[in-house]
Amino acid sequence: MPQPFNLFMNTFIEPDGTLRIRDPISKAGDTVTMIAKMPLIVVVSACPMDLNPVGGQGITDLEILVADSVEKIGIPISLFP
Repeated sequence: MPQPFNLFMNTFIEPDGTLRIRDPISKAGDTVTMIAKMPLIVVVSACPMDLNPVGGQGITDLEILVADSVEKIGIPISLFP
């Protein structure tokens, strides 16, 4: 996948180029909803790293729901123009 992006890790790059990993600011139950506007291929990885702060000092589950309409996932359609 040529363009990965991160949803829940708390990482950033310092002005000098140093990569910083800090304790996550996300918490159990946080969600992200995306609407595909065209056909796509998605690859998901739940990094099981428990040796540094990136995983909140423990490995947690990840739930992925895929639906062919927003109605099927229970999100008010008014949120998506």
